[in-house]
Amino acid sequence: MKITQDLHMHTHLSSCAKPEATLEAYIRQAAELGLDTLGIADHLWDDKIPLGDEDYWRPFYSPQNLSHVLKAREEIKSVDAKGLRILFGAEAEYDPVRCDIALSDEAGEILDFVLIPNSHTHMMMPKSLYEPYQAHADFMVKATHEILKSARAKYITALAHPFDAVACPYDKSLLYPLISRSEYEDIFLEAKEKSIAIEINTSPFLNKTDEEIKRNPKWQFFAIAKECGCRFTFGSDCHHPASQRNILAARAIAEVLSLTDNDILVL
Repeated sequence: MKITQDLHMHTHLSSCAKPEATLEAYIRQAAELGLDTLGIADHLWDDKIPLGDEDYWRPFYSPQNLSHVLKAREEIKSVDAKGLRILFGAEAEYDPVRCDIALSDEAGEILDFVLIPNSHTHMMMPKSLYEPYQAHADFMVKATHEILKSARAKYITALAHPFDAVACPYDKSLLYPLISRSEYEDIFLEAKEKSIAIEINTSPFLNKTDEEIKRNPKWQFFAIAKECGCRFTFGSDCHHPASQRNILAARAIAEVLSLTDNDILVL
């Protein structure tokens, strides 16, 4: 299967991305990677949503408002897109204080697509929940249900790197089996009902062999998502031009999950 859309790319407008992460740099190597569509998904906390006083995420998200993220639309005007389709979306955030997503209707209408993670636990989860591991897994399950039940869930294109706890201080794959099959099914069936895709994030697989990719335990719950009728998006989650090559792992992943064209959400 040929994957031609990378729907999770960060530019220098994301606080965690490198200055070299420019539209021009990404466009320059897109053809080599077999891409015809680039999805720009810089981090967003809509400034119409109260940010709260939490020290552990305020410094990161304070500058990541809608007007900042939309600067990418201005930047593209001075860049040769080389015939590529460029979508300007965002990786918005789950707000554990409001138990909702940090996205307004105005932003949802303006953006081309929206990704929401349930797995930014390094910022959005109290550190006391890292152990026992079950508490960490339960936090992500609760977050996902609240994301899917949001009044603005209609704007969500895909769940970003689901259950893949970012910057986890231990092996995050230990968390996968702590979520029961019925819990996965409840989540994926609701996502399917609301036409929310499941992102397959290729960022951990740069320079991995096909066999190493196939052995990753996360495919067990992605297989459940497929059984539930979910569609999938692929994203490199690149923060630098070098990591744009992550998307090359998509072929092997699609083979592992026996995906067909009908399983892929194409924007």
